[in-house]
Amino acid sequence: MELSAPEGPIKDKYSLFVMLGEPGYPKHYREVWTMGDVGTAKTSAAMDAIILSAVNYPGSQNLVTREFKSYLMSSTWNTFNTRAKDLIKAGFFEWVDSKDMFRAKNGSNIYFLGLDRAEDRMFGEEWFRAAVDQGERIKEARIDMLHSRMRQKVNHKDGSLGSNWIKLTGNWDKGRGYPYRRVVSGGRLIAPDIYAKQITAIVGGEHITAHRLMIHSRIEENKSLTRDYLEHLVLAGDLSRRVAGGKYQDEEGVIFLEYQQDAQLSKVDYLDSNIIVGLDYGLAHPTVAVFAAVGIDGHCQILRDYVKTDDTVAGYAWDIGRIMVELERLGGKNFYVYGDRTMWRRDDDLSIATKFAEQFSKLPVEVSFAPAVRDVAGSVDRGINDIKEGLRYGTLKIAVDTAPNVASMLQSITYEDVRKDRSPIVDIFDATRYLVMNAELARDQEETEETPVRGWAW
Repeated sequence: MELSAPEGPIKDKYSLFVMLGEPGYPKHYREVWTMGDVGTAKTSAAMDAIILSAVNYPGSQNLVTREFKSYLMSSTWNTFNTRAKDLIKAGFFEWVDSKDMFRAKNGSNIYFLGLDRAEDRMFGEEWFRAAVDQGERIKEARIDMLHSRMRQKVNHKDGSLGSNWIKLTGNWDKGRGYPYRRVVSGGRLIAPDIYAKQITAIVGGEHITAHRLMIHSRIEENKSLTRDYLEHLVLAGDLSRRVAGGKYQDEEGVIFLEYQQDAQLSKVDYLDSNIIVGLDYGLAHPTVAVFAAVGIDGHCQILRDYVKTDDTVAGYAWDIGRIMVELERLGGKNFYVYGDRTMWRRDDDLSIATKFAEQFSKLPVEVSFAPAVRDVAGSVDRGINDIKEGLRYGTLKIAVDTAPNVASMLQSITYEDVRKDRSPIVDIFDATRYLVMNAELARDQEETEETPVRGWAW
């Protein structure tokens, strides 16, 4: 197989991204990013890398993934077929497993799995190599989990032992998110547009050092692009700046604008559902609680919201408890409250969380009460992604008549609001994301580790 790199200065960056890990090239980079403009052949390079892996390492297990299976099959899959067309035509590759996998004549496999539907299969396998398309849109925890599965050992066809890697593509338009933090922040520039970072930790009783690399690419470096393609980018206006501006773009504008038509819930079904509550306690800000029913299918229906200022902790807890009792009478089964983790800080003898738990213990319903977020880093982005995913697939609905504050927040909240922590809209957003980020736990009572608090003195 010969690489079909684009013409221009991008060619060297393209070839480096594809060939890292192959014989004659550095093998110690376990995580390699190509981050840059549209039109810089990032996906093509990732597919060439994974094809080379399958061809040159007989018996290898290779993975191609993206955040959603539908996006993977409509875009990345087509690029793969274009890059591998000669091998497919020659019969070296053939589809099996209903287009989830390409099998090579040498025993290698390439699996195409979307992160939205294939977690068990993906994280239950042992992989040799993986290509992640549009990695900036995938939760960082999924990348970390994938690293834990990169353990298959396979020899190159020349007999040398191959190296494991994950190669990821990324775009500028998510701003300086976790890919920037993983490589550029704290890393060093080892060549123009190429950053490297080493991570050292004690694993298995040894000091282990691992390496990441990121290659920045820009559209002017690709001389294979046609003029009419560039004219379309001109007509794309501001979007062109975000995806082909040559630098990281900060998020801006209304966050959930594109999902508004599908968010409204016309009919509320309270019966036979667990109830989850997202709780954002405010001292100078309002206290917000958002209530939702989670069905056995995991679908989440936001039923009520509560926004109040200038009350005591006991007063807030009493109000929230009263709403939970009301929902229990309407068919709510198990109750899960996930609060801002700062509520567990001890500024005096008792934390705010302890005071809430004392009030919840007096309710005639069992309440599991726990911090909503344990890993703060990137939690806002994770919450935004979880809400968007729920709205996109119809698994998250809002009863606008009884949860008007949440409905209004989704209509109008901007990235600037989040950055500046504007009250009360961000307080409502925080309570909503606490709820959505933990909805899966409320789906199955056995998955929670918290001890319920219970009482009957209502």
